[in-house]
This record gives sequence, structure tokens and C-alpha cells, in this order.
Amino acid sequence: MMFRPLFLSLLLASALGAADRVALVIGNNDYDDTGTLTDLRACRLDAQLIRRTLEAVGFTVILGEDQDRAGMDDLLTRFESAIPKGGAAAVYFAGHAIEFDGKNYLLGTNAKLQARSRLTEEAMNAETFASAMLLAGAKSSFLFLDCCRNAPTDTEWLTRGPSRKAGLAQIDVDGDIIIGYAAKPGAAALEPAEPGSNSPYATALAKWIPSGIKHGDVFEKVRQEVNESTGGLQRTWENGSFVQPFYFASTGNAPAPAMAPAVPNPIPVPLPSPADRARGASKENPFVNSLGLEFIPLPGKAGVLLCRTETRVRDFERFVQDTAHDATEGAYTLENGGWKQAGGSWKDPRFPERAAHTPDHPVTCVSWDDAQAFCAWLYEKEGLRYRLPTDEEWSLAVGVGKYPWGNAFPPPSGAGNYAGVEANTGAFKANNYAFLAESDDGAERTAPVASYAANRFGFYDLGGNVAEWCQDWYRHSLNEADVVEALKQAGIEDGGGNQYRVLRGGSWLGGTGILLRSSGRGFDAPSYRYGHVGFRVVLELGSGG
Repeated sequence: MMFRPLFLSLLLASALGAADRVALVIGNNDYDDTGTLTDLRACRLDAQLIRRTLEAVGFTVILGEDQDRAGMDDLLTRFESAIPKGGAAAVYFAGHAIEFDGKNYLLGTNAKLQARSRLTEEAMNAETFASAMLLAGAKSSFLFLDCCRNAPTDTEWLTRGPSRKAGLAQIDVDGDIIIGYAAKPGAAALEPAEPGSNSPYATALAKWIPSGIKHGDVFEKVRQEVNESTGGLQRTWENGSFVQPFYFASTGNAPAPAMAPAVPNPIPVPLPSPADRARGASKENPFVNSLGLEFIPLPGKAGVLLCRTETRVRDFERFVQDTAHDATEGAYTLENGGWKQAGGSWKDPRFPERAAHTPDHPVTCVSWDDAQAFCAWLYEKEGLRYRLPTDEEWSLAVGVGKYPWGNAFPPPSGAGNYAGVEANTGAFKANNYAFLAESDDGAERTAPVASYAANRFGFYDLGGNVAEWCQDWYRHSLNEADVVEALKQAGIEDGGGNQYRVLRGGSWLGGTGILLRSSGRGFDAPSYRYGHVGFRVVLELGSGG
């Protein structure tokens, strides 16, 4: 299970901070009309009904309507800060949701579902909400998933393979939490029969939550009512357990809902979350993420940290192991006779036998699309916003010198991994590529990251080792005039500004001044993989960072 960092604060003087029962209620109706999802007609109504119901039994409710992924994340941050330790917490979500590879994703209104690599930018893993309540120490937690309703059938990456099912998958968690599903695992829930009416699940919850019966009986009554109202077409489901019974409302002989103690318990001082630790990063004290990658502030860009090194083979291997991402086909590697698709991949870029390729070398033979998928995985894994750097951000990191090492040419000893005499072997030599005859950096192809001196801002290998993907589309106007003229004389156009992605920095292949300029931009199609191309990532904390 992925555990999100808790955004706790000792300054919880608001009404939310004092509440003994807190709920987050989200209803999403209106989805991006350029995507594959249809709008829903009842989810906002359902959210309003559940808000009123929970408020009537003593919950303070945070309500969100038509929230995109970022908005849902912001609401969760507020909710996390308000979850009462030893009290009750509940989350209700009505909207589109999908199951993919055994996980349930609650879709923001920006969801288009056009690419797997964008999924975590468009949706939140339902386990994230469960984790938030458990980690905050709520004594009784509920997650209600009133989710419509089925995945679109024209989304190839989502509908292919045996792992794809209708409806949602069962979430297995440890702790005092009940997860309620509007439909049993593998089955889809129904929209209400009439416009302006509520879903069968929301209607039943609103009837039985205030009844004064214990929680298990509430779910049993809800199941019976939904089964009856849908003619047996929809059967609710729940999993999880409590040590002690919970009563949403008090009537008759039922115990009264738990109240805050007369003398509050001392508020524990929380450990800093990963996001808080990242905000405290400096050149001298980097933020180290779960992969061991180091991030330091990007000069001139508040709230943005850039990785000090290129992404390593070991990092990409973890990503592939976790996701089964297929990045092994079609890589172009340097062969006798030029760049060819000869069976190379990130695992084996077909370097000469003498050239090292260890887990601490930068990963190569990865496309822009692969890099995007890596960032999305890391985002989901840690709950932090990882992405590729923009062209502007890469420029800020490399500085203003003509070359990454300064203004003089050739590069001094130890400046980086470029094409010196050590590179003039094998296929490099066979293709008669230019090299720096007065330079020998000791690395025939790639070198372990951070093998050479960092620049004045603390970043390694911006000038060499591998060229690096950036977020931007390439256009000739990004390059200097003499570079553009040379490209045009060679018949190379920029594809109209929406065909190629930017590549920055020299590489082990670069042996001429024009290839090693700080201002130089390479470019290629986002799906292409080459043996001299890799990437590094940005950690974005926001302008408040």
C-alpha cells in the first residue's frame, strides 16, 4: 500500500481542527469533454445528500464538487490536517472510477484516460484516502465508494489484458477501517433511474446512517435496500472491521457517539513529512527520496528542486519491476554503419565490451514517453510531484557560461564525460565521429553519475554523460542562429513546434564545440530511444516551497 505523507500542523486552531468527527465528501459530475468519459448526472446531488446526512450526526464536512486531480489532492491535504486522533473519519466519493492492475483510481474531472503515463495526474489511488485516515490515528474510519460505473470501452491501454475488470477491486487494508462499495468487486454501480434523483447507494446511506443502529447493521440494511431498489441488479459490498462497534447516531439503547475528552490529550509532534523535508533542502543538505536520488533547489525557481544527477539504471529498473513497463523495444544503438535498431535496450545499450554499464550509470535507450511514465510512477509511489524539467529550468541549472564548464574550449580535465580519445573505439571509430583529441575522461561510453565535478549550483553531468529529455516541444527558435542555419542546410526542420521534444546537454557522443554548448538544443520524437539519451527529474513543491 502507498502511504501518503501527512500534512499535520500544530496550528490547528480552526473549527476543523477541533472536530471529533470529520468527513471529506466529493462529487464529480462534469468531466473533460475532450476525453473518453461521459458526464454524470447525480454525483453532486449525492455528495450534497451525504454531506447533510453526516452533518446531522455530528460530522464536520469538507465538501468538494467537480474537482480535478489537483483539487482532490488539495481537499485531501485539508482533510488530513483535520482528522481527529482517536475520533471518527469518513470519506465519500461519487464520480467516475476505474480499476487498473488491481488498484482503484478515483478520477478527477480533468481525466481523459488517453495514456497510462497520465493516470496518476488525472486520478488518485483510493488507498491514499484510507491511508490518510489510518496514519492520522482515527479510531473509526470509513471509505464510501459510490463510483460509476464502468470504464470507457474505446481506451485501448485500459481495456486490454486480463487484469481489466468492470467495477472496482477489493481494497485490503489493516486497521480500524470499513470500506463500503456501491457494488460488489468486479461489478459496476448504476446511475439513478430518474434525472434529479440520487444514486441507490447514497439514498440508502442517507436513510440508515441516522438510524441509531451499529455500523454493521447499517451496512446490512443498505445492502438490502439497494438490492431491492435495483431489482437485484446491484449488490453493495464492504470489507474491513472494527474492534468496537460504531454508532453514527444515538437513539434508544445505543451508546452515544464518542465525544472529545474534557482535557484534550497532548498533541504529538509529527515527524516531518517528505514534502516538508524537501522544502528544507539546500545545496549542502539535499532532499533524498525513496530511490536515493538527491534533490536541491533550482536557482531562480521557487518551489522547484532538480535532481543533482541523471536517473540511474538502478532507478529505472525499480520502476520497471514495479510497473512491468515495457521499454525494451526499438532502441537505436551505435553500430558499425550508424544508429540501428539492433536489439539494444536500457538493460543492454550495446556498448563495447570494455565499456562499463553498471546500476550507477545513467539509464539510456529511454524515450520521452518512458521518462514520463517513470515520473508518474514516482509521483504515485511517494505522493510528491515529479516531472521532467522544462527547457527554461534546465537553462537555469546549467548557468550562463558558453559551455557547462565555462567559456574556454576544449573542456579542462575532470569537467565531464565527453567524446575524447577514450571514445574513439568500436562503432564510434567506425563511423568516423569527431572527438576531442586532447581529452581523455576515462569513460569509453557512459560513466557512473557524479563521477566528475559538479557545477557551481551543485548539479552533475549537465554537459556530458547523456543528453537529457525536457518537457518542452522543440522549435528552431530555441537554438542559436548558426545552429539553425546548419540544421536547415542539412534539410532538418523543427516539425512545426509540436513534433519533437527538447534534448539538452552534451553526451559521451559529443566531440565538437557546437554539440557541447550550454545553449544547444537537440530534439527527437518522444517515442524514440537512443543509446546516448537519458533524463533527470524535477520535484515540484509549488511556489510556497
